[in-house]
Amino acid sequence: MERIILVTGGNREVITKGVTKSVAKVDSSAGSPFWLDLLSPSERVLNRLAVGFRFEAKALKSCLSWQRSTGCDDFGNHIFIAACLLEPSKRHLFIQSDVKIFLNNSYLITIHKRRRPIARLAASLQASAFHRTGTLLLAILDPFIGRLTKSVCGERNIQDFRAVLGKLNKSSLWWQLRNLEKALIRQSNLLEEIAFVGARFFDRRDMDTFRSLRAKHCFLSATARALLSSVDISENNACHASRDNPRGKRRSSRGFRRGGSES
Repeated sequence: MERIILVTGGNREVITKGVTKSVAKVDSSAGSPFWLDLLSPSERVLNRLAVGFRFEAKALKSCLSWQRSTGCDDFGNHIFIAACLLEPSKRHLFIQSDVKIFLNNSYLITIHKRRRPIARLAASLQASAFHRTGTLLLAILDPFIGRLTKSVCGERNIQDFRAVLGKLNKSSLWWQLRNLEKALIRQSNLLEEIAFVGARFFDRRDMDTFRSLRAKHCFLSATARALLSSVDISENNACHASRDNPRGKRRSSRGFRRGGSES
């Protein structure tokens, strides 16, 4: 469901009627700075947004394609960020939610397809976070890595991992931990890129926050790596091999190479 939420100083206004016209007027009517959170916007809304805020065609194409990628581009009066929000999951170790971000001194615009608006975080943010858009962006990113760290590194979860090893497919768990480690490394690198490319939108205290966020990502990445080393998938793979060939018969190589002869 398409939803557009305008946040100014902690107050939230949900725009549901006359969406395309409202988006075009936000830049001139909203207080500065403001946060515009778009949940599953239509192509029409995105096109109207691009015209109203003079976004580059390259950034608009990225918003429309939703092809997973991470990076930060400088377009002069604003920067465009393609990122993935990492969140804990009940069914899997974690999930990734793609988000596109436009940032300048006057506005922060987030575009995504999560089930819930990111703007729901506004109620928990301090009013001071809305004084600068760069500070606001970091205040939004911090709770995501905090919840993921609590989910993976909590004392209860560490104990649960030992029990889970005997119940879940070890190979599947190994791949989830491996993907988590790689995703965290990408996020840490992206934070460094944002701090460099968009330095003019952040102050000294924001740079301290950047370092704190990267430290959290590195810590969680090291934790995932340690858990990864504790998962022995060789036994699991052998179990699957025995199921596929229960009688221990020697397999013929016939048919594996078209036109080839059996060695």
